[in-house]
Amino acid sequence: IYNRTKFPYRLIVIDNDSTDGTREYLEEDDRIDVLHFNIKNIGLEKALQMGLEEVKSNVFVTTDNDCIPPLLKPCWLEQLYDLFQRHPDYAAIALRPQILIGVGKIFNTNKEVVENNVVGGSFRIMDTKIVKEVGGWSNQFVNNGRGNEEWDICTKLRKAGYKVGYAKNLWTYHMF
Repeated sequence: IYNRTKFPYRLIVIDNDSTDGTREYLEEDDRIDVLHFNIKNIGLEKALQMGLEEVKSNVFVTTDNDCIPPLLKPCWLEQLYDLFQRHPDYAAIALRPQILIGVGKIFNTNKEVVENNVVGGSFRIMDTKIVKEVGGWSNQFVNNGRGNEEWDICTKLRKAGYKVGYAKNLWTYHMF
């Protein structure tokens, strides 16, 4: 993220009590603004909700620890933010991962943002006010498998009348 993202931005890290040296590595980095540790693997939804409570800006970006942002000029974050600003009917826009099983045909369009029922958390920009208005993430899916947080938040946003979509031409690598 540091090598591929132009400042300014604020990085918030929620760590599920890693035992591989992550905590020590991150504590030495003064570019990280907020750290939460010793959470005992509470699940992605709870971690995202904790992060949401720390957000001070109008927009924020979520990502998993196994996602790599693209190296672009202008920076991917600048491009994603600009795209988000040009599409105010979207409450969430995610970078397009290298693999989207079963939905590849949705990108056969001239639109720069491709609406979908759900968008992943691979560098997904979201409107802070709207996410808070819909209640953020539920705790009902804690440690209950993969992909639930995406469906949870995207369903809430769509029920509130907003769109969610993928940036057609901004890619990320999700290591899965």
